[in-house]
Amino acid sequence: MSRVGPLLGDALGRMVAAKNGGPQAAAFVVADVGGDESSGRLPVVVKLPTLLPQNQERWQSYRSRVHSYMANVHDMLNRVMGANASMLYSANSLQANLSPDQVNLLMSHQQVEHLELDPVVQVVQMDDALVDIELAALRGTHPNLDGSGVTVAVLDSGADDQHPHLKVKQSYSTCGESTNIPGSHGTHCAGSIASRDSVYPGVAPGVDLLNIKVLSANGSGKHTDILKGIDQAIDAGAQVISISIGFNHLPTWSMEGTGGAAPTPRYRGLSARAEGHAPWVFLSCRQDHRPQRRICRSRLTVNPRANGRSHYSG
Repeated sequence: MSRVGPLLGDALGRMVAAKNGGPQAAAFVVADVGGDESSGRLPVVVKLPTLLPQNQERWQSYRSRVHSYMANVHDMLNRVMGANASMLYSANSLQANLSPDQVNLLMSHQQVEHLELDPVVQVVQMDDALVDIELAALRGTHPNLDGSGVTVAVLDSGADDQHPHLKVKQSYSTCGESTNIPGSHGTHCAGSIASRDSVYPGVAPGVDLLNIKVLSANGSGKHTDILKGIDQAIDAGAQVISISIGFNHLPTWSMEGTGGAAPTPRYRGLSARAEGHAPWVFLSCRQDHRPQRRICRSRLTVNPRANGRSHYSG
């Protein structure tokens, strides 16, 4: 199997074809995928073979092992290639800005398993969440279950931490945009979980809410910013990680990623190494534009501290 994913392969092919059109044509290709026009570098994910967590290993111990495991490649990317690389711990990957020649060199590197583009993409909107999870029935069956004592991280476009019906414990941003610029989708998802409004309450209004802004307010961003958000959520002590977003293209270095549209996409590969560190990971993703209807129905009634494994749902 090729070490270069289809999205990166397509971008490299377009850059070769654009050479006949001069520097401006090549720069257009780079800009189109979110790269650096001035240097001609592309945003790339460098995936290393997966280093699995040990039995009962704590997140900080695993994070430290992964850091050491990726240190040589990280050092090469930064010191030799000037790639401004950063580590994506839960994915055992590195984010880097690379030229086409550097991509070609990494294709033969013994520690590199896969290379794929890290483009800016647009999320697919979600609606009718509370209807889909049958909140009224949940309230009738478990009137006292409000999530108290559980820390939930919402990874999205940013929640409005000044909203009168939200109580945000802490806010973080991994996408480069300030948490002071909230997104409507992120606020909506946070409200679906933790709204304290008496008329329109969330599923678990008593949770300690972590706002992890992994996308810009307009809903655009990179897969790697989400991976950084997973790392940040676990660092901050999240017991539940909620990711209610979907893209048109899952990268091929993720589990079941296709690099294009697929009828049953999953985001499990982006957070597979979170298992054992955040007890529950709820994922509600679509890769196409059809309405999302499968949002962890009865499973939201489970106490996330009752089980030490992650839960994936797509």
